[in-house]
Amino acid sequence: MLEALVGLLPLLSGLLKDASKKRRLHDDRGQAAVEAILRAVNETKLYLSALSRATPRDTSREAELSRYWTDTAAKLRGIDEDLAQRCRLKGEYWTAPEKWDAQQLEKARILLTQVLADADTLLGWQRTNPGQAG
Repeated sequence: MLEALVGLLPLLSGLLKDASKKRRLHDDRGQAAVEAILRAVNETKLYLSALSRATPRDTSREAELSRYWTDTAAKLRGIDEDLAQRCRLKGEYWTAPEKWDAQQLEKARILLTQVLADADTLLGWQRTNPGQAG
């Protein structure tokens, strides 16, 4: 019996951490983090959509995306450290996207689809559209 209870501790710990994250999303700081995530994702999707229509790269818009993702990272600190770190890397990516290859993006787990999936999980949302890869 004791072994079974000990075996449940990691699961219980994970559930408590998830509950703590969810609780922190409902205070003012958490709401600012949610707004930052949504803004960074939406602005990135808009930019990638423009690029897919053969619009030339816009380094000032990429700088703005970098600031959105960096701001998101700062607001996620203390709520979800892994996602915060990945958003920081996403901000770094947008400072010079040409320096990153697909393998680096995948390894860093900063493809838009990856970050968005984890943000949706954090927010308790269901994914209905896989989005874009940028």
